[in-house]
Parts: sequence; structure tokens; C-alpha cells
Amino acid sequence: MVTPLSLNGALAAARTAIDAASTGAAVASQNIANAATPEYAQERADLTALTDDAGVGIGTIERLVSPLIRSSLTQAQGAQSGATESSQLLSQIQAVFGEPSNGLSSLFGTFWNAWQEVANSPSDPGARDALISATTQLTAQFHSISSGLTEMQQSLLPTISQQVDQVNTLAQQVATLNGQIAAGTAAGQDTNGLQDQRDQLLTQLAQLVGASSSALDMAQPTVVVNGQPLVVGQQVYKLQATQTGSTVTVTWAADGQPATLTGGQLGAEVQVATNTIPSVQGQIDDVANALIQAVNTEHAAGYTLDAQPATGIQFFQGTGAAGIAINPAIAADPNEIAASASGAPDDGTNAQAIADLATTTGTSGTTIVQQYNSLVVQVGTLVSTASQAQTTAANQVTQFQQLDQSVSGVSTSDEQTALVLDQSQSQAASAVLQAVQTMLTSLLTAVEA
Repeated sequence: MVTPLSLNGALAAARTAIDAASTGAAVASQNIANAATPEYAQERADLTALTDDAGVGIGTIERLVSPLIRSSLTQAQGAQSGATESSQLLSQIQAVFGEPSNGLSSLFGTFWNAWQEVANSPSDPGARDALISATTQLTAQFHSISSGLTEMQQSLLPTISQQVDQVNTLAQQVATLNGQIAAGTAAGQDTNGLQDQRDQLLTQLAQLVGASSSALDMAQPTVVVNGQPLVVGQQVYKLQATQTGSTVTVTWAADGQPATLTGGQLGAEVQVATNTIPSVQGQIDDVANALIQAVNTEHAAGYTLDAQPATGIQFFQGTGAAGIAINPAIAADPNEIAASASGAPDDGTNAQAIADLATTTGTSGTTIVQQYNSLVVQVGTLVSTASQAQTTAANQVTQFQQLDQSVSGVSTSDEQTALVLDQSQSQAASAVLQAVQTMLTSLLTAVEA
């Protein structure tokens, strides 16, 4: 047998319905207000029927989020950030070479052709002047490439140090939120807003250093960087950057062990500054040194155009792309170009031997130009690979964003519908409340009569 609901019980039930509708409207309003807020997860009021027909109870405000999807999205965003930064930096390296229109390739052609002209007309001042001009342009481009790489590396070093500090700051904020969330949860408080803030910080850490979250629903939420803990609960394991000359080293502050950074913007910058640029710089130095050695060897065997021809003169001086330069004595006096193999003024045999270096393979098994072109192709391949990785990462981010939105995203139309239902519920409960109050008033009037 169903126990009839008393008027006081009906009055109390109507009041709980009004309270529940008010809470639902507040949650819907909160969702609408944050529909465009990054990492915001929509909320739902958890309502339960009270026992003994006492009305409706307000439980927790549930945060609708899939930890697995959200974690995958964060990792994808970190990968996209790293791929984008890597693509941009590698494109800058490629631009330093100035190919195809303003690079060494065309200048090498002009240089070898100038030697051929000297070989054809060894006593022609115009041919000798043209060779000096071609050499000056060639060495200037070597200098430009070397200085461009050096300047790019130097500009990255302070940026890396600043971003390491930023990582530590963000990690500390995550640790602080972990403590606040743990305390709030234990006290039965609503921590949804704090969890949204933490997700925003985690996204920033992922984009900056490729950090990923692990077990955020456990008592000791953990954030890791390449498998090493950055945050465990409220404990932060800080990074530090040490700059020495033209290099920077990132280590764990606690024990000084190297921190392997491969993800995010910072990982890309460390990779380019400590590995890619030094490798490219070394290879362009190898090209310059191969040119210096090959030309100097042949040139020293020839004779100048002086009244008393001299031999044993070096055409280039210096080493590497930054140091290669034409011998100042030759730059000042084109007659010091050793075009002759015999000392005779019309003998261009030695100049021809130098011109033939354009097609002569060296110890590397390639010509000097082929050695250089191989480097250009290598850099181009790195750029292409990075660009493809950027596209792939962007597609993954889009896919995970769609999945995340299907769970955590706010539909303003749905929330507006929820507001209408909450309003209807409140109006209906108010009507019940008014009816019960009228009945109680009538009853009291009848009793008093």
C-alpha cells in the first residue's frame, strides 16, 4: 500500500524540485559561458530521487571527460607543436643556403668557368680579374652560410633557457592544483574548475616540452617527459639549462643527469641547436676544406705571370666555411694566379688542371659540387620529413579534438533546451508549492472556524 504524501511532504518535495531546477540552470549557464573555453569539460548535475518521497536530491556536479581521449589529445598537441617548430627551424636552415638561385651551386659554376677562361687565355687580365671576382663571391657565400647557421644557433640558446624556466613554472602550477584538487575532493567540494585549469596547463606543457599525463585520477597524479617524471602529486622535478659557449645542455636539477627532450617546441629547438646545426655546419666546413685543399694543391704546383714566375703559392687561405678566403696577395695582384705549369706566360695548363677539379672525385668519392649538393638534398629531405610529420600530427589533433568534443564539448543548443526544461520544472514545482500553500491556508481557516 502506497503511503499518501502529506501536505508538508508535498511542500518539501516541491522545494527540492525548485532547488534542483536552479542548480540545473546554473550548470547549463556555466556550460554556455565556457563553450569556447579551451580544455573546458561540460558539466551535468547528478540528481537522485530521495527516499520516502522526499523529493529530488542534488548530488555531484559531474565533469564529462574521457581521461584516455583527453590524454591522447594532449600528446597529439605536443607532437604537433614539436613538428611545427621543427619544420620552421629546418626551413630557416634551408633558406640559409639560398638555393637554387642565390646559392653555392651557381657560384661554383661561375668559379670553375672562370678558371677555364684563364686556362684559355692565361695572360688576359680580364680573365684573371673575373676569376678573382668569382672567387670573392664564392667565399662570401660560404661566409654567409656559416654565419647564418651560427646566428641561428646562438639565437636558440637563450630561448631554450627561458623555456626551461617556463616548464618549471607550469609544472609547479600543476603540482599546486594537484594539492588543491586532492583537498577539495576530500572535503566534498566541486573541483571541476580546478581540473579544467590543470588540463589547460597540461596542454601548455605538452606543446612546450612534449609532456604527457599519467593516471590523473589517482592519489598521486603524474606528468612525465620522455618517460621521466616531471610532476608527481605535489612534487616537482625541475629542469635546468646550462649554456657553455655555443652549446646548451638541459639536465634534471636534482641530480644533473641529462634530460632527453624529444617532444614539443623545446624538444625541437634542442635537437636543432645541439645536433642539426652542428652537423650541417660541419658538412659545409668539409665542402670548404675540400675546395681549399684541392685548389691549393694544384695552384702551388703552377707558376705566376710575374717577370720572374714564382711557384708554391696558395690560392686560398683559412679553413672551413667561415675562414675560407682568397690569398690577399692574389686579390691584390691577379698576376699571382699560377695558371702556368711551365712558367711560360701563354701556358694555361695549370689553370686547366684546376678547372678540371669541377669533375674530379675526391677522397669522399664525389666531386666537390656533388658533395655540396648532397648536403643541400639532405637538408631538403629533413624539411620535407618535418613538413609531413606536421601534417600528420595536425590530422591526429583534429581527430582527437572531435572525439573529445563528442564527450566533453558543449552544445549550446542542448544547453538552451536544458534551460527551458529547468525553467518548466521550476514553474511546475512553484505551482505545486503555491497549491499546497493554498490548501494549508484553507485547512487552517477551516480548523479555526
